[in-house]
Amino acid sequence: MNQANMYGMPDNQRRVNRGCLWGIVILVAILGFVAVIVFSIFGAFSSSEPYQHALAVARNNETVTSLMGTPINPGFFTSGSMSAQGISGNADLQIPISGPKKSGTLYVTAERRNGRWVYFTLAVDVDNQIITLPP
Repeated sequence: MNQANMYGMPDNQRRVNRGCLWGIVILVAILGFVAVIVFSIFGAFSSSEPYQHALAVARNNETVTSLMGTPINPGFFTSGSMSAQGISGNADLQIPISGPKKSGTLYVTAERRNGRWVYFTLAVDVDNQIITLPP
């Protein structure tokens, strides 16, 4: 016969609840770890020179601001790739941007040569209208 513990539950039920609690703690820890990694990656993108340069050019472009409105703000989930080591590197980023009127995607392709970024693609896609930006 099951004996009740001080909480009025049988001992075997109490163990199941403790096991569930540890499972939840472990799940929250794993999700927290993944969140830290994701935030670190997106933080690295958003603090990079190609990201900052492209966003500044888009914000100062008359065509982009007339279509999207101001202010133009970046979205959170930048995708693409980026690497920089010493005086060389490359960046290929797709940055979601939005203004009060519309949203779009800012595309950046650049290569770092001798410590300076050279831009090959700076463009904004708003409703399938591609606006090429000057480097």
